[in-house]
Amino acid sequence: MIRTKKTERSQKTSKPDSKPEKRELEAIRLSPNKDFDVRPICDFMTHRPITIEASKLIVDAEKLMIENRLRHLPVLHKGNLIGILMERDVNLSKNFKAYDPKTFTVLDGYMPMPYTTSSKTPIADVCSFMAANKFPCVLILENKKLVGIFTWVDGLKLVAKYFAIPPKES
Repeated sequence: MIRTKKTERSQKTSKPDSKPEKRELEAIRLSPNKDFDVRPICDFMTHRPITIEASKLIVDAEKLMIENRLRHLPVLHKGNLIGILMERDVNLSKNFKAYDPKTFTVLDGYMPMPYTTSSKTPIADVCSFMAANKFPCVLILENKKLVGIFTWVDGLKLVAKYFAIPPKES
């Protein structure tokens, strides 16, 4: 639960026998562990994600994504993170007039400057930012080096686990 001034204020002024506000009821139902929202993203991220070099062909990236059931590939140039290649980027690239599978590289189709954060950032902050900005993933850095990735799928798995919903494979 992200504590807001409104929630704190209503808790201070509420009488012991009064009913909590709807917003408080939702927070109670969603946060049996009141410290859940401050746990760091490193507790939930995928560690050591699969990456691809910017100089590789985009068809190689697509193959890597299919083989590993990925939608997001961090893009490296000489070992440094420069962006991300998403499944939609691969599909869009195929529609470019200049697209030639023998020459079109990851560098030609990737998205530079993705959302990055520290492994110590609270999970609630990461999820709130992703939702507000409609970001499909977050890359986790430590000392400017990629250490993890957190995707919207990871977020949904977290919600399912939190509510004890067993995973269902397609």
